Amino acid sequence: MQRPWVVATLFCLNAAAAGASPANLLPVAQKLPITPDNFCLGAQNVLKTAKQVLTDELAVLCTGNTATTLFKNLIAAPYAGTGTPALTQVFAPRADNNARTSEIMVAFAMRIPKTAVNTLLVEEKHAIVPYDSEAQPPPLGNQLANMKMSFQFMEPPKNEGDADTTFALQQTVDTRSVAVNFKDVSNHELRQYILHPDNFDFFMAGRTLVAPTEQFKKSVVVRGFMTDPADATKTLVVTVAHFLMNSRDQHEQLVLAFSNFLTTDVSKLYQEQIKP
Repeated sequence: MQRPWVVATLFCLNAAAAGASPANLLPVAQKLPITPDNFCLGAQNVLKTAKQVLTDELAVLCTGNTATTLFKNLIAAPYAGTGTPALTQVFAPRADNNARTSEIMVAFAMRIPKTAVNTLLVEEKHAIVPYDSEAQPPPLGNQLANMKMSFQFMEPPKNEGDADTTFALQQTVDTRSVAVNFKDVSNHELRQYILHPDNFDFFMAGRTLVAPTEQFKKSVVVRGFMTDPADATKTLVVTVAHFLMNSRDQHEQLVLAFSNFLTTDVSKLYQEQIKP
């Protein structure tokens, strides 16, 4: 669900994506230097009102209003469609044998050959792209065989005035292997934020788990969008993904399976982004 003024904003975003100048659609109240620090400034302002809990994930990118070294390193060497995407571990995967949980947190960056407005608009389309581990080429297709993930949009939740757009997603994970066998259905919220008023260079999306399930205790994906300072026709996208899951006493296999899913998802997202 969208706030009334956001309908107009989204109209302008779509018009901008079609080639119209944002300056002709909305007055530019803030024209900021395109820097990681100004992304962080906007993100911290969002945190003050956001209903989503994104603190731990944003802390990977920002210390207050200042970009972290990791943030700067990620956007200095972003994935641009060649080779296998590299995931940076924020910390080594954690196993809690008493609680039977596995925790992973990774980050990655991409450079998309589109404006920030166009790049943000693809986020909604990509949210329901399915995954099938068996369809992946080796070695990604040889781990935790037959893990399928599917997604569908649900009735949008009420927008409480904290985000610019809000979507509800249902995720189904179905795994059939010798080591791990489960099916899990979970609900998630996808919220998108304009980080600075009337500014088309900085955006953020957050996807969070609505309620824990048997498999997922925490699931948070934060994605930041920033116009490439070196080329205004391109966008730097940085993502932090954080999962706390039921390990089912198969910590290493589970971590590998979800790491492979994320690696594949980066490639899929990039391919989705570069479509005309």
